Amino acid sequence: MTDYSSLRPRPGSISEQIWDQKYRLKSADGSVIDRDLEATFKRVARAAAMVEKKDERKKWRSRFADVMGDFSFLPGGRILAGAGSGRAFPGIAQHFAQCRRAELKHIPLYGWFSRKFKMIFVARSTGPSALRKMLRDAGECAAQGRQIIIFPEGTRRPPDAEPDYKPGILLLYDGLDVPCVPVALNSGLFWPRRKFMRYPGTIIVEFLDPIEPGLERAEFKERLESAIETATAALVAEGREADIPRHPSDRTK
Repeated sequence: MTDYSSLRPRPGSISEQIWDQKYRLKSADGSVIDRDLEATFKRVARAAAMVEKKDERKKWRSRFADVMGDFSFLPGGRILAGAGSGRAFPGIAQHFAQCRRAELKHIPLYGWFSRKFKMIFVARSTGPSALRKMLRDAGECAAQGRQIIIFPEGTRRPPDAEPDYKPGILLLYDGLDVPCVPVALNSGLFWPRRKFMRYPGTIIVEFLDPIEPGLERAEFKERLESAIETATAALVAEGREADIPRHPSDRTK
């Protein structure tokens, strides 16, 4: 087992402040639950081990705690903050299944992990049957409590492109009978589609108010498009206000 005593942040250090403010588990009234960094790591390790077989959880809990304890591996911030806390993070997709083009599953590493984590692959070349299969696969994922992520336009679109919402999102809304959470983002300013270059800036992802199930398709599409396009336009305008070099095609927009 790792000896955590030498790894604890120094009292008053910046690292201690960051851990205390962002990752240390506290109750609603602000009282401390994670008494120290070791408690934070053990909380996360317990949560991570829960997906293992019951008789192997203790072994994996210990292993997970060890690799975090010597800083061989540190999970992402939301995992450190939320794993084992029993709290949900509104708007953040957890255990999700994303709808992706079938061609992507053949990409080394990316495709392997996509298959391993059971993403939803859509073979567009098969026509209407692709949508039916997507709905079946999404239904199975939703029944398992997974969240479904889909680009409503079928792919990433450049800033200021005219809306082109596809039938897939309407089919999922009708067939799954669950709320739809629209998402707006400004990533196209700094991470252009089909371009190798990346540009400095802050990508903002905004989770909007859920749209309840049961609406007619036309009304749902109108509300979805209005919510996403309005919020995205605001984020893009805000991103352009910063004097930051971006892709040449965007500088005159």
